[in-house]
Amino acid sequence: MIEPLITVGAAWDLLTAEIEPLPVENLPLAEAGGRCLAEAVLSDRDLPPAPRSAMDGFAARAVDLAAAPVELQVTGEVAAGADAVLDVAPGTCVRIFTGANLPAGSDCVVPVELTSSESFRVRPDDSNVVIRTALEPGANVVPKAQLVAANQEVLAVGTRLGPRQIAVAASVGVETVTVHRLPSVYVLNTGRELRDSGSGIGRHETRDSNGPLIEAALAELGIDDFRRVIVTDELDLMRSELRAAVAVSEVVLLTGGVSAGRYDFVPDTIAELGGRTVFHQVCLKPGKPQLFARMPDGSSVFGLPGNPLSVVVGLYEFVLPAMRRLAGEPWSQCRPGLRLPLAEAVEHRGGRRLMMTACLETRDEGTVVVPRPVAGSADVIGGGAVDGAFLIEPGRGIVPAGEIVTFRPWGAFLP
Repeated sequence: MIEPLITVGAAWDLLTAEIEPLPVENLPLAEAGGRCLAEAVLSDRDLPPAPRSAMDGFAARAVDLAAAPVELQVTGEVAAGADAVLDVAPGTCVRIFTGANLPAGSDCVVPVELTSSESFRVRPDDSNVVIRTALEPGANVVPKAQLVAANQEVLAVGTRLGPRQIAVAASVGVETVTVHRLPSVYVLNTGRELRDSGSGIGRHETRDSNGPLIEAALAELGIDDFRRVIVTDELDLMRSELRAAVAVSEVVLLTGGVSAGRYDFVPDTIAELGGRTVFHQVCLKPGKPQLFARMPDGSSVFGLPGNPLSVVVGLYEFVLPAMRRLAGEPWSQCRPGLRLPLAEAVEHRGGRRLMMTACLETRDEGTVVVPRPVAGSADVIGGGAVDGAFLIEPGRGIVPAGEIVTFRPWGAFLP
């Protein structure tokens, strides 16, 4: 029996009520790229830990510069990383370089270009220097703790660790982070007509593009605990394969076999194995027969239609967001969208929410969404030529050029 048709919003609400992040593990920072934090990262000290020079020049006392130009004696030098103990007495200054700690007694840095030395490459060792301009205390100085104070949060729970976030963690002394595990995934591509891309092919057969699509999409999320098999449309085989998949994986993803045809065995097989179907039919085009179920052991089963464009829609609307949530991301970040103007008018009078395929173009006025209709839900070639899709509500009619629409990227868009 096919469940009632529900809206995309209702399906999303059901999904978000069911999926929670997986348990945590501790990983060395160098191995944690792409993972989501289960514990916040705090700074181990003030950054910077002391006032530092923002440029190459001379550390001086602002009070000594009030009558500039003035000549000061150069009593020493401090470079970045030097632990030298220097004092700036009245009438003196210290040669200083970008990132070096400010010597005691000084409260400003005079850029070398504003002095008689003009350049440390040309005159690196002047024993006296004329300061040509007055400065206020704090000029060209990075104050202590300007970036962050000790014990302050620098990365929040749920943060995905990309290169910049790993740099932040390293800068505050982190060696190991607590992150959520990534889900294990088992993909069953169903259909007696399917063949692997490297196999011989008859004119009555179809090369499996859904499996490689899903594998590549999961790889973009860093998921490598992944298995994929092709299953022919036989009830006993479907039952045994689905039972085996549920036993070893936290997420099972099926393509094909989820509608109401004679060989669509997936819904009944889920029920036979004790699964609870959360939703099955979604008011969405393409991709109405989207299935989501929970199994007795807590694993999740997603069933997508067999046509490639329907698979893409379900993957980016429901499956990949669920994967991101399992990996610890907040729901608010799991289904990214861009609010951008439509480049040209389109029309939609159908009764389901339409995912209109489109490309992004950068023009003089900014980035715009350019509709690129495909030949139908089986058009894998057209699907490979677009950047994603934008949403049109049921029965909308004419959507004029310039209207701001929600564009869903179909790719590695990880804000």
